[in-house]
Amino acid sequence: WGDDTTKDVPMCALPPDDWTKVENPRGKEVLVQMGEDQVVCELRDTMPWRKNIKNGCGIDLNHAACTALGVKVPLKRKCSWAWAEK
Repeated sequence: WGDDTTKDVPMCALPPDDWTKVENPRGKEVLVQMGEDQVVCELRDTMPWRKNIKNGCGIDLNHAACTALGVKVPLKRKCSWAWAEK
């Protein structure tokens, strides 16, 4: 999408499988939980379609999101996500 995901704002990327049926997905809030910690991210990037992802990842977090969760990059950890409710 061309958004600058290096900003100090928690952001994430999801596969198109997860956002193509969502109205105006760009910038939509995503609640990410890793263990007891959680952060609300903005959807600002896209990943490949799930069938093309070879490393098993279902979401990609930027540095600010990882920092908010108390983890250091690079990493691959189990987490869950849901569209944040307003």
